[in-house]
Amino acid sequence: MMSSLSVFSVPIAFILDLILGDPHWFPHPVKAIGFTIFKLEFIFRKWVVNETVAGGLLTVTVVALTYGITWILLNQLLTLNETVGHAANIFIIYT
Repeated sequence: MMSSLSVFSVPIAFILDLILGDPHWFPHPVKAIGFTIFKLEFIFRKWVVNETVAGGLLTVTVVALTYGITWILLNQLLTLNETVGHAANIFIIYT
């Protein structure tokens, strides 16, 4: 579904970051990921006795959620409008 324009997403986002810096008006995605880890860690520590297994499950869950939510969002936007999808892709990388 992604066209050759997606090849330029990372360089464009990198240049935007160099020129504009972090967008302070937009909540940083890492904060949301950190909040998710904070909430899920409590659950996994409570339900899984072995801490190594709990940590592994937490890691897999957080990575899967982050990837899945991003993939669904970008896929929907690309389906709606390819230009909007590519702009969102660049913005996500930029933030």
